[in-house]
Amino acid sequence: MRKNHTEVNKMSSMQLLRYLHIGTTGMCYVATEKKPSVRELCRVPDELECLKTLAEGENHRLVTLTIKKAMDSAYLRRSNETIICIAYCLHLVKNKELRDAIHQMLPDLLVTQDDLLLFAFYNKFYSINRTGYGRGLRNAITKWYNLRTTEDLCDMMARRSVINKWSHKDIIRMAHPKIEDPQKVLIVKSTFQGGPNTIENAKCEQNVADMVSYQRLLMIIEFKNLKDGPKAAEMIRKYNIPYAYLPTHLWPHEDVWDALLPSMTYPELLEAIPRLSVMKMLKPTEALSKKYCTALSNMETLRKSQMHPISIYAFLQLYRSKRRYAGTVKEEYYHKKIGIQEMEVNEYVAKKLMNGVNNSFKYLEPIDQSICVVINLRKKLIRRPVFGLKQLTCLDVSLLMALSLFHSGRIVTIMTFSNIRGYLKRIPITTEMSYDEAYKLLRYLHIGTTGMCYVATEKKPSVRELCRVPDELECLKTLAEGENHRLVTLTIKKAMDSAYLRRSNETIICIAYCLHLVKNKELRDAIHQMLPDLLVTQDDLLLFAFYNKFYSINRTGYGRGLRNAITKWYNLRTTEDLCDMMARRSVINKWSHKDIIRMAHPKIEDPQKVLIVKSTFQGGPNTIENAKCEQNVADMVSYQRLLMIIEFKNLKDGPKAAEMIRKYNIPYAYLPTHLWPHEDVWDALLPSMTYPELLEAIPRLSVMKMLKPTEALSKKYCTALSNMETLRKSQMHPISIYAFLQLYRSKRRYAGTVKEEYYHKKIGMQEIEVNEYVAKKLMNGVNNSFKYLEPIDQSICVVINLRKKLIRRPVFGLKQLTCLDVSLLMALSLFHSGRIVTIMTFSNIRGYLKRIPITTEMSYDEAYKVCTEMTMDKTWQDLGTPLDMAVNEGKHYNTFIIFVDSLLRAGRTGKPPIPSFTRYKTKYQQKSPNSSPRFIVVNMRRRKGDMKFTDDPDSMGMLEIAGFDRNSPKVIEAFMKQQFV
Repeated sequence: MRKNHTEVNKMSSMQLLRYLHIGTTGMCYVATEKKPSVRELCRVPDELECLKTLAEGENHRLVTLTIKKAMDSAYLRRSNETIICIAYCLHLVKNKELRDAIHQMLPDLLVTQDDLLLFAFYNKFYSINRTGYGRGLRNAITKWYNLRTTEDLCDMMARRSVINKWSHKDIIRMAHPKIEDPQKVLIVKSTFQGGPNTIENAKCEQNVADMVSYQRLLMIIEFKNLKDGPKAAEMIRKYNIPYAYLPTHLWPHEDVWDALLPSMTYPELLEAIPRLSVMKMLKPTEALSKKYCTALSNMETLRKSQMHPISIYAFLQLYRSKRRYAGTVKEEYYHKKIGIQEMEVNEYVAKKLMNGVNNSFKYLEPIDQSICVVINLRKKLIRRPVFGLKQLTCLDVSLLMALSLFHSGRIVTIMTFSNIRGYLKRIPITTEMSYDEAYKLLRYLHIGTTGMCYVATEKKPSVRELCRVPDELECLKTLAEGENHRLVTLTIKKAMDSAYLRRSNETIICIAYCLHLVKNKELRDAIHQMLPDLLVTQDDLLLFAFYNKFYSINRTGYGRGLRNAITKWYNLRTTEDLCDMMARRSVINKWSHKDIIRMAHPKIEDPQKVLIVKSTFQGGPNTIENAKCEQNVADMVSYQRLLMIIEFKNLKDGPKAAEMIRKYNIPYAYLPTHLWPHEDVWDALLPSMTYPELLEAIPRLSVMKMLKPTEALSKKYCTALSNMETLRKSQMHPISIYAFLQLYRSKRRYAGTVKEEYYHKKIGMQEIEVNEYVAKKLMNGVNNSFKYLEPIDQSICVVINLRKKLIRRPVFGLKQLTCLDVSLLMALSLFHSGRIVTIMTFSNIRGYLKRIPITTEMSYDEAYKVCTEMTMDKTWQDLGTPLDMAVNEGKHYNTFIIFVDSLLRAGRTGKPPIPSFTRYKTKYQQKSPNSSPRFIVVNMRRRKGDMKFTDDPDSMGMLEIAGFDRNSPKVIEAFMKQQFV
């Protein structure tokens, strides 16, 4: 029996909480903008059995706790229903303990002044036969006023809020609260006086000068009585007066709005639009219009507002229909009785509001849940209005809610009812859809094209080819000349910061293009501001100087914005960084620091940096001579190091150079060519050399006969190559090491025939002598580098082609590697770094893939042997086969990577396998809907893409790689990890 009573109380508490949230104890929330009448609301608690059961039972404390929980809700506060329940319990419930408990908790239950005024109104409704407040209620209201801070009370009295004809003045008359703080007494007293009377009476009060909040109240009263617009604007700026205190007679003054706009919240900005439009102050030709659009573009204001996209879109639709209110009765009242004029719609304002809708999705509170959203895409629903928000259609509401959940949920599937019974069709919506242009630009900065094919080649495009590209980039033009121009800098910054691939040429060309050929001054200013962060390394700066000159042929110098940006760049570098740059004396496309400093004349603040930069205009010996004339040089550590490096570079004595290397930790980058033949120098350098530096030095040392097996340096070099810590730090991909090894074995320095012949004929380069011990160490480096790859937390399906003819066919891009080399090295790399990886091959049976028995313990040579034993004379290549097999066998992969020699054999039509990919995604999304699967085809022997992609959203997630180069593994990893789409 006791158990049943507890369950009844629990159920009653849940029903009461549901009523306080949705206005009914049932399972249906009736959404309407129309508010119920007072009599309708006040009859509800009498029909609430759950409230009666709890209020008159033993667990009456659940009433106050449930009401407190509803009032504190971060999601929905239905103040009317909640406060009616409080008033009902105080007057119509006989349980004295409950009434006392409510009196005790009332100051906490009534959170805002609106709650207090509403309570006063409903309390009067229930106490018709009573003339005043009882002791319990008077004490509660006294406590409410005493708990408010002087700042809060000042704000309340300044607003002079009235709800249902009740104000603070009426409550104070009824309750006679005993307020303790003298400052609060004066603030509350002001509600009984007119504004000018309050100021006059304040002069008679004592100690008013020390009362900060009361002084602010007097200032606000003075502000509200002002008629002079410029003076009001001055007060707004000086005292941070908010929009809420703005009297109607100051609305026509543009100066006032100039002062107010920076501090207005997003809801306040929306609230003011209709009235300003009626007053013709938001015409496109008006100066206020542009400032208002700028305020609406402030993303920080939007983020703080936490407004739902539906609320902004509903307001936008009202604005477009030239209405202030959705309700016909209210709108007609304002038109007929008040004589309100018709609004003039400003399309720039409407566009900013639409941007607000799109951006508000990003600021929604996360929902850590898996959600399935089903909408109805029936044609007739496109124009049918919903009940409640008449300005929105059924499609508007369902799509806005679906997108909101898609951005905020953890795993979200959006589907629609179809014309087939029992079948739902998935809607291919992505989080990127509002930012198509930005994602196209990001794709270009990662793979050098806005299309879905990355052409891999070791040959760099010419300058003129690169500089013509941005002019053909519609996405860059659209972003640069549109309102979302800030996405240009953010996208470029994201690409420059990428941990996977930095295509410096394309990125820096886009920066130079925007600075010279885009008319948007705001964008140019933003790029100048961000330039020191966008140009991360000195190579970036030198490349930028070159491309900037290319675009500014008719200009002789740098403008102020660019000079300031370059000054900031040099000032942000540390003295150690500048010392390293000047010591290297880097030159890119005939541009050095010397040329940039001549053009920009940077105002460098640090005296040590000035001396370091000055050295670039002097020869090495001159710098040392001039240093003797400078003062305080002894304390400049970095400048002293620069002098030491200059001295080292001019040394001819090998043993002395080796001694300096050990003493001052001089790196390989500073080694002059005339010191290369000295074995002592290499003994000192080898322990500090990085793995790429070790590889770089091998061809030249081999030509100089210093790496013969009989030479002492050969063993030391092999020991350095065996250092696993050096290999781990380098993070070199196995393909890069193996490509170098194959070049070394073929006794070449360069893969390109033209470059190799040039060095042979013009420079008279001798033939490289191959040391098998070095080659063996490099092969060990290939095998060990698999262990140091960055983990990829994905399930991956890798399909290669073990056709016999492909064993010796070279790939386009890395000519020294065969198709089998590339596909197997990539398969092994993914096998070691992926979470779950399946490696298969096309077979001689159509529609069937054969698994390759490779394990993580196998070396590359062992895996190569397994593959050669499995080679076939003929294979059936079909790009859709891996997807179809995964669907049929119920396998779940995040990424499919297919290696083929040519798509002309694998798919003669050139059509990507979209039907198979869509079928797989439909099934895959049920398990992990919020993570889009990836499908990558590596077309190893082609110079251009063969797949014919369209703008079909179903092809989103596909990528073709034509050829293969050292950057291709990074492109694959970046695409797998959704760094670009």
